[in-house]
Amino acid sequence: MKALMKDDLRSPLSEDQYNYGMEKIEILAEELDLTFEQTIRVVELSDKIRTSWNWVNMGRFLMIKANEKDGKNQVDIKEADELDALQAKQNKGRGISCVKSIIFQIRKNDYPTAKRVYQLEGDKIQQYSEIQEWLEKRFGCRTHLKKNCNNWLCKKNENICRHTNIRKNGTCEDCGIDIDHLT
Repeated sequence: MKALMKDDLRSPLSEDQYNYGMEKIEILAEELDLTFEQTIRVVELSDKIRTSWNWVNMGRFLMIKANEKDGKNQVDIKEADELDALQAKQNKGRGISCVKSIIFQIRKNDYPTAKRVYQLEGDKIQQYSEIQEWLEKRFGCRTHLKKNCNNWLCKKNENICRHTNIRKNGTCEDCGIDIDHLT
């Protein structure tokens, strides 16, 4: 059995390492009130769990580092809770599914995907002005993902008439333009 046991560098254990390990397993077996074989199984499983957890943490660490390197429009995860509270108030408490997707990606530290969802699903979000403002403040304009975007497509101009109040004669009630001649 000793020949099968190897250290972290996959080298066979020395006599001292082997004896120390066996002594620790015997102590643990007494503490847990298990047989020696059961204790070895527990140690093996806990090592697998530790290794798996290290990979999970490494993935999270690499994602955080990639986001820090990107450095653009980063959102604090705590702010995701703020967005979650805003969206939860909408639709009679049911919330907004596309905003929930954005929140999910933010909590995963996957900002590129959160931004993509914002770009693709932004037309559904526009009707919720409070949420739209929150997202623009954190991510920037929906089209270019730039804060304070000066592109003519992204500028907010409150003076633009949307021609929503059309009279029977075909003119806009708000600005007076003849809509029939525009089309």
